[in-house]
Amino acid sequence: FIFSKKGMLEYAELKVNEDQFLEASLEAGAEDIELLEDKFIAYTAPDELAVVRGALSSSYGDPEAAKITFIPVTFTDIDDVETAEKMLKFIDILEDLDDVQNVIGNFRFSDKVMSELK
Repeated sequence: FIFSKKGMLEYAELKVNEDQFLEASLEAGAEDIELLEDKFIAYTAPDELAVVRGALSSSYGDPEAAKITFIPVTFTDIDDVETAEKMLKFIDILEDLDDVQNVIGNFRFSDKVMSELK
């Protein structure tokens, strides 16, 4: 119940602004978009991924990534550097296991933590 299953389309370095991408995505049937650094991400219902991908591909080309994923519904904020380092180490350990394909979490680091981790 912490995660929601969504389709995700990721475009990197588009030469459009966020409003143009939002409008095109919503017209194509996307539920929401997000701008992360230099990437545009459109979220869809899982069964609408192919339809939205086809519509956006005609305007913006093939996405860098298109997949079904789990998106957190609620987040746990981490504002302590020591806890963040432990969390990152734990994720590295999980990702090194042969049986683990993906690691998805519902945590986010505060700006203070992010600046200290860099």
